Amino acid sequence: MNVSKLVEIYYAVDEFLIKFMPYMESHLLPTSDRKPTRTCSLTLSEIMTILMDLSHLH
Repeated sequence: MNVSKLVEIYYAVDEFLIKFMPYMESHLLPTSDRKPTRTCSLTLSEIMTILMDLSHLH
């Protein structure tokens, strides 16, 4: 897949997640007081784009 197509997919995924995440977070179970000690270095949009690209290989 070429870079411009990946950028297109990334922007589409990012726009979707901007609208979807508040809905998803409002339906999650309450969290505990324990927080993760490490933060993720990739955004959810980046992870989803990579997964979508890898799914085209199969």
